[in-house]
Amino acid sequence: PTVLELAGDSVTNPDLRSFYFQSPCVEDAESWTKALLSDRHQSLKDETDAYRQVCESFPLQLANCSQMIDEAEHKAEEMEREAYAVRSASEEGRRKVVSAVREMLERKCWETEQSKRKG
Repeated sequence: PTVLELAGDSVTNPDLRSFYFQSPCVEDAESWTKALLSDRHQSLKDETDAYRQVCESFPLQLANCSQMIDEAEHKAEEMEREAYAVRSASEEGRRKVVSAVREMLERKCWETEQSKRKG
């Protein structure tokens, strides 16, 4: 039988423990070694492709976020203008009501004083 040791590099990852595999012959051990290296290589390629896709899509995501922020700011500005218009209309309405009430009270008082003088 052949024993295959899978261990971490003393520089890259010295804390990784060793794993041992036993195979009936050298050829099987070599097949295991090739399979492990191939799987590792494929995993690294897949991770690299995934990172590349993230990096390629980042500008688009950033542009979308920027557009959403711009739209939210524009909407907030519109709402602020609308609130100002409502407050202005409300104040104008209040002024008209105060003016009308004042005018009516003055007219009533004037009419009452005139009727007292006549009578």
